[in-house]
Parts: sequence; structure tokens; C-alpha cells
Amino acid sequence: MLGLLGFLFVSSAFGAPDSNPVEVHGFGFWAYGLTDNNHYLLGDASGVYDHAALALNIAANPHERLSVVGQIEFENGGGQRAAELDFAFAQWAFSDAAKLRLGNIKQPFGIYNEVFEVGTLRPFLTLPQGLYGPAGFVAEAYNGVGVGGQAFAGRWGLTYDVYGGGVALALSTPIDMLDPTATTHAVAALQAPNTLGARVEVNVPGDAVDFGVSTYAHPAEEQPPDQLLVFWVGAAHANVHAGRTQFTAEYAHHGAGPVTFDGAYGELAYRFTAHWQLAARGDWHATADSDGSFSTAPSLGRHLEVAGGINYWFTPGFVVKASVHDVRGNRFAHPLGAAQLRNQVASGRLDTHTQLFALGTNFSF
Repeated sequence: MLGLLGFLFVSSAFGAPDSNPVEVHGFGFWAYGLTDNNHYLLGDASGVYDHAALALNIAANPHERLSVVGQIEFENGGGQRAAELDFAFAQWAFSDAAKLRLGNIKQPFGIYNEVFEVGTLRPFLTLPQGLYGPAGFVAEAYNGVGVGGQAFAGRWGLTYDVYGGGVALALSTPIDMLDPTATTHAVAALQAPNTLGARVEVNVPGDAVDFGVSTYAHPAEEQPPDQLLVFWVGAAHANVHAGRTQFTAEYAHHGAGPVTFDGAYGELAYRFTAHWQLAARGDWHATADSDGSFSTAPSLGRHLEVAGGINYWFTPGFVVKASVHDVRGNRFAHPLGAAQLRNQVASGRLDTHTQLFALGTNFSF
């Protein structure tokens, strides 16, 4: 990985073929989180200071039709450090209407998935967990082939993406911690090697409103006898910019199988001066189980959050954010230790109400 970084920065210094330089951009965050009991997002009851990340995005155009893009992220949090490749792909533009992409590519889904790490493009430090958390709806990237572009130009704009390949969906399942053999909480990577998906987005004249739909499907990793079980995800989103006000909303459903998920959120932000911004969010996630797996602890499949925040924007690329979050349910807010969770469920002492205070910064360049 260090060799790759060295090559990219040397290329940036000397320029790429055809005198097209390599562009390097970056973004990151630092955050503090404190909750009143359960662990949730950036915080726990003792206060967590060590969440920080930096991502470097590198793009080059070695040919007028060819783009090469990659992103590496360095992250610190929860006493662990990690470096990972977010995506790396090549794109060949036949025209504005048809662009071929091959490699490890950001999954086209909803509003935020392709800018997952760029906190300066949203009003809160973190994304709504009911849809963008480890909820089984999206993967940060897929490995495969995609085609996308602008289908037509004019007063109305329509963009599309069609893709196929393999994805790894981040899925947190606290209900599994009730298994006597479980020791700690973990986020599993649900492998879906044969995924087909698409997204279509409509841009209303004036660039103030856009809306769209996203979908993908993949066969279940374990198939029932004499049956083809296919998991599918469908989602809809809308984004409105009106002067100093921004409103964003999304809904997603993960269907098929004995357990299904639904998630939705609405987010409102208002810039009342050049620097100060107020934000509010409602976030919801629900699990439906036909096999009764959540009957012992229904709150482990539910999430309902209301959050409010205030931000100070020094520049569009540097913002300090503070927010409070009120969470009902334990789908994403719960003790991290499996034994502790089992004891609380068995004794009826599992706290289904969690409050979080978060303070931090997002930056980009």
C-alpha cells in the first residue's frame, strides 16, 4: 500500500501522460462521543476521543476518454487502527451517455453512498444508521463492471447506472450476541458475489431538486433445497436545495428470506448565517422476522432516532459540528460485550433508550 501511495504522489508531481496531472483530494474527521449508557456510533458511557480518519482520493486522466480513480482511508477508533482501499477503478467514456467502469467501484445507491466518507457534504458528523449504518442495505463498493452516464441533456436531466459484480454488505446483528458461544459484538460482511443493480436519478430544472430510485438483487449465500432464494433491495430518495435550506429523505427495503429490513430517514438543515447552521434528523429502522428470531428481545431489531445539531462552517471545507441524539431501540445502540448483553436481556435490564452527545469536525480539500 505504501508503494501505491508513493507511485501516486510521484505521478502527481511529474504529471500523467498527455500533460494531464494527477489530482489528489482528501477528507477526514475527528469526533468525541459520550452516551448515557449503551455504546452507540462514536461514543460510550465513559466518553470516546479517539475516532479519527483521513481518506486520500487520487484521480488521473491519462487519456482524454480514460479516468483512473482510487481512494485509500486511514482510520483510528475503538482502540484499533486500520488502512483500507475504499475503491479503485478505471472508466472509459464512449460519450456522456455511456461510460464503462471496471474495478472496485463505489456502489451507486441513494444520495450518500458514493460520498460515504465526505462529511463536509452533510449536516451531521455521521450518516443515518437506519439506512447507511451496518444495516445490510448498502456496500461501500462493488467489484465488477458498470455502465452509467447522462441519458439525455436539456432542462431535465436523467442519469443512470447499471452494474454487476460482487458486494460485501456490512451487517450488525446484535441478536446473534444472545448465542451462548458469542463473546463480543462484530459487524459481519455479508458476501453477495452475483449482484445485479441499477440506479436512476432525475434532476429537476434549476438544479434545486433531484430524486431517484435504486435497486439491486443477489442470490442468497445459502440456498434452501429445490428453491432459488433471491435477496433484493429497493430504495427511493429525494434531495431539495432551496436557498439556505436543504432537505434530504430516503427509504429502503431489504426483502426475501425469513428476516427483512426497512429503513428511512429525513434530514433538514438551515444555514441562518454565512457560518452557522442548524440541523435536524429523524431516523428509523425496523426488522420483521417470520421465524420469531427476535421474539426474545424485539428491541434488538428496532431503531428510532431523533437528532438535532448546530454547526459552524469556517469554510465549505472545514466545519465544527455538535449534536445530540435520542435513540429508542437496540438495533445499533447496545453493550458491546455479548455476555453483558445476554445478562441484561435475561434479567430484563436492557436499556432500550440511549442518548448521545457528539462533537467533532469534518474537513476536505
